[in-house]
Amino acid sequence: MKGNELLNIDGITKNNYDLRVVDILAQIVFQSAPISEIDISDLNKGMYILLINNKPISKFIKK
Repeated sequence: MKGNELLNIDGITKNNYDLRVVDILAQIVFQSAPISEIDISDLNKGMYILLINNKPISKFIKK
């Protein structure tokens, strides 16, 4: 069983309407209304890009 692995997201505002995590093939692996933390436990190992309002905000690597 995988443990909780949380990605904390700072700076979410009321003007943000969409949050997505995409893999390096640009496939959406997570999508929701903007929230300050998401559970990435179910993601495969690899690099991901965090998009808010369809703009790249950050990259992270799931180990």
